[in-house]
Amino acid sequence: FQTTRLGRVAGINGQIDFADLMALDTGPNQVLTVASVNPGIPLSNGRIVFDLRGGKTLHLETVAFPFGGGTLALAPFDWKLEGGLIEQSVAVTADSIDLTRLVEILKLPDTKATGTVSGAFPIEFSGNRVLIKGARLKADDPGGRLSYTGGAVGSASDQDANASLAFDALREAGMPVVLVV
Repeated sequence: FQTTRLGRVAGINGQIDFADLMALDTGPNQVLTVASVNPGIPLSNGRIVFDLRGGKTLHLETVAFPFGGGTLALAPFDWKLEGGLIEQSVAVTADSIDLTRLVEILKLPDTKATGTVSGAFPIEFSGNRVLIKGARLKADDPGGRLSYTGGAVGSASDQDANASLAFDALREAGMPVVLVV
């Protein structure tokens, strides 16, 4: 899991049309684009479709960012604006994330991967933190490969024959891969 701040948001662009400015009500389908945000992973070129309800609720219909050759998107949800940021959970869908690019983005040393993964996971907002847990991404057809050749391989293999077998498998592991974060 990862715990982090929501991150700096840059390059917000769009026009918001208020149905009632005093009540802070907008019509549906307001669109903003986001140049970048980094809630622990860098996201850019996002699109948000929303409406504001009475200045108390931000209804997010669509929040989507291209990521790793695929897309990360939030399921529609209502964000309560009164009383500060309360604990909230939202479902995220990952679609066709390229593992080679994911390894590069996450800067995973001594790791090589091919293929794409898709899946869903919850994100929990609490205070100014974002918590991702229970993420499951499954290999898309036709699968791919995942291998780890880091320094732990040699030293662990020297200590234990079973560890040697396990690390030999990690060097040449074939998919389907399920990643659990």
